[in-house]
Amino acid sequence: MSLTRPRRAWPIAVAATLLALLSMSLLVVTLTRGSEDVQACDPITGEFSHEDRESIFHIYSCGVDASRPVGVLVHLHGDGAGEFVGPEDPEGTLNSLARVARERNMLLITPQTPDQGNGWTWWRNMGQNVNWLSAFMREEVLARRNVDAENVWWSGYAGGADMLSRGVLTHMAPLVTSGAVMMAGGAAPETLEEPVHPYDQEKRDTLPLSWVVGAQDENVAAAREGSQWYQERGFGNTSLRVSGDATQSNLPQADVLDAAMDAAS
Repeated sequence: MSLTRPRRAWPIAVAATLLALLSMSLLVVTLTRGSEDVQACDPITGEFSHEDRESIFHIYSCGVDASRPVGVLVHLHGDGAGEFVGPEDPEGTLNSLARVARERNMLLITPQTPDQGNGWTWWRNMGQNVNWLSAFMREEVLARRNVDAENVWWSGYAGGADMLSRGVLTHMAPLVTSGAVMMAGGAAPETLEEPVHPYDQEKRDTLPLSWVVGAQDENVAAAREGSQWYQERGFGNTSLRVSGDATQSNLPQADVLDAAMDAAS
């Protein structure tokens, strides 16, 4: 008996070793495929100046088919512009948003606020920032070849969401042609009774305006007030979603944006 046991154990040990090696190889293949799926897109970086105010911007165009009409997704960063750290990082916020845009044959445009002296915010000196952003869109973005001016989406995070709800949507209506997604913010305008730039009734009825905020985010009340402000003024395609136990810092921006754009289509 003692002689036969090693003979039986030997093929079992070999089989176990082979299985372990196979598992490791499969793991390597899986990780490799995963890394191929999460491809980095190095953005084109430029500078734009208007009325003595200047800042930088990134354009993510990887995988976009320029032979077809090209849409635009403009993303406004949160306070401090943390999204601009490592813009080429394949796992970073901007590359994740770029993949959402690429799936829809859209450029991702990410301007950095020109208001650099106040902590990199959009909502301070909002009037000047609106003027700079309007000029940037007309002169730098919509002037590009094959860009479809009728397919312009906007997204904003935290302070960038406030810039959308209190500045872009109220003062730049012709430049918002497909929809807007306010994430972790999007407060109501403080002094306006109506948008400064008028919307026709069809656009008020159909323009998708989405607010998404984490249940543990201190901006829940602001998002509610912002969405309600637009609903009360006849915008019939607004939505508000309070997401589970999410906070401002862990709200999955790319997933939120992808779902909102899918729902609108």
